[in-house]
Amino acid sequence: MRPKKNGRKKPTGNRYFKQFTVVSLIVIAVILMFLVYQAKNKVSEETSINYGPSTTEEKNQSEARKDSIISKQETNSRPKAEDGRMVVNPLFVIVNQDEIRAYVPGTIEDGGECRLELTMGDKKITKVVSATTDGRVTNCYPFMLGNGDFTQSGMWSATVTYYSETATGTTDSTMLEVKI
Repeated sequence: MRPKKNGRKKPTGNRYFKQFTVVSLIVIAVILMFLVYQAKNKVSEETSINYGPSTTEEKNQSEARKDSIISKQETNSRPKAEDGRMVVNPLFVIVNQDEIRAYVPGTIEDGGECRLELTMGDKKITKVVSATTDGRVTNCYPFMLGNGDFTQSGMWSATVTYYSETATGTTDSTMLEVKI
């Protein structure tokens, strides 16, 4: 039997090569991680947001932008109808065979009148409701419809006209399919 030497094998050239390769890969990985970290920090420095107080220049730019928006709104005020009323653009909310609803954005008033006109060829249906406000817009509804209102099935054109002491306007027409 051979006597044991202190339990270690003598390193060979192949083993040194493996150790050198592992250490080299670790060093390369560390260098690459450092370079990626540096690149990310450089990008984040360029695109970072300054959360500090506004500078005088930034405040002046903000005020100029705000003044520009206000003057644009004042010059683009709503057009007036021939009778001096503001022209508004009512919009449809619900359009179906049983009920039609519309509202007038940008107008908050009670007391106006909403007129629904449904047409198909020479056939015409007219309904009128009083406009009401919910504190946000002026509402034109409900226009309640029933099969007794329609004389025939088909595609009917619907428009709503809003009229008050201060404003007037008509929706774009929309099509309503009626089945009797």
